[in-house]
Amino acid sequence: MKKAIILCLFLILSSCSNDDSGNNPFIGTWKNDEIGGQKLTIQFNSDFTFYYSAGNQKGTYTLNGNIATIDLHTTNKSTATIIDDTHINWVVIWTKK
Repeated sequence: MKKAIILCLFLILSSCSNDDSGNNPFIGTWKNDEIGGQKLTIQFNSDFTFYYSAGNQKGTYTLNGNIATIDLHTTNKSTATIIDDTHINWVVIWTKK
């Protein structure tokens, strides 16, 4: 019985994590060609950093459900919202590559 309790505690504790990247729908590369005719991409990483091809910008983001707050380390932050598995809305619609 003691072994069963220890095993259950181990399974519970090992399934708990501060890293929710497995549930992060933003991770991946998103493309867009609607902004000034440019072919832009944004790459969201599991460590809550991202790379934006416009000007080779790097930034960080926070996640709250299906909304990411994007910080390019300027005076303004913006938000992106998951529409579905292959689309986000960040000023315009982006498609997952």
